[in-house]
Amino acid sequence: MLTADHRARLRRSLDSFIEEDTPRARKLRRVAKQLAILPITDDSDRHFGIRLSDGKVVSFNGNEPFDLQVVVLPNAQLAVLGRAWTEFPELALLVPARPADAIDCPACGGSGLIRHGDSPAGFSCYCGGLGWLFSDGWLART
Repeated sequence: MLTADHRARLRRSLDSFIEEDTPRARKLRRVAKQLAILPITDDSDRHFGIRLSDGKVVSFNGNEPFDLQVVVLPNAQLAVLGRAWTEFPELALLVPARPADAIDCPACGGSGLIRHGDSPAGFSCYCGGLGWLFSDGWLART
């Protein structure tokens, strides 16, 4: 459950994103305002962010129809929250504490950075740069 402080932090982060003069911010400004979502990252066809009303991790299209969907996979949520913390440090309190049964991320070996292939330096891993994953979630078994 989000507290008033959580909501205020999310609102400040969204306001900061909207004020950015970057291609990504210009592209997503309208949908971010309209859906009250802080965009965090994307993959080839969907964007991912945090909904301000309840703090849920969501995915959406950048253009109408937005097809807003709540992300239910724990490790996918973790990846977005970890990435959010990197981009907006005041959102660190949204990242869950590492549980005792968590595993080191198999893709980055726990470093938070992918070290293989053509990934640029500093590229965030599937774990969102946290270095760990829930043991019962997506990517933990692969």
